[in-house]
Amino acid sequence: MSADFQSLEYVYEEVIALMPNKFDSHQFILKLAQTHQRLYVQALVEYAESERPFQIVHGQIAMRLLKFPNLITRVGEHISQDIFLQENTATLWQKNNQ
Repeated sequence: MSADFQSLEYVYEEVIALMPNKFDSHQFILKLAQTHQRLYVQALVEYAESERPFQIVHGQIAMRLLKFPNLITRVGEHISQDIFLQENTATLWQKNNQ
């Protein structure tokens, strides 16, 4: 299975603009899911037959934040809650030019 995450990437700049100065990948995923539900669900549907569709899609969403070095910088990692309220490691990001 492969999902086309290009449609999701088109909205990253918009979602990043909605985020606070510092945020983590879990917060970004939640905001993306809230503001672009159709695109988020379409990505999940691509992996519906997988044992862990959310884990795969969330991993892909988070990894693609690296494609926006003009907007954000990776500043570390910390423990935060994912959308299932489970504590996991998440990458911390900071907006550039703040």
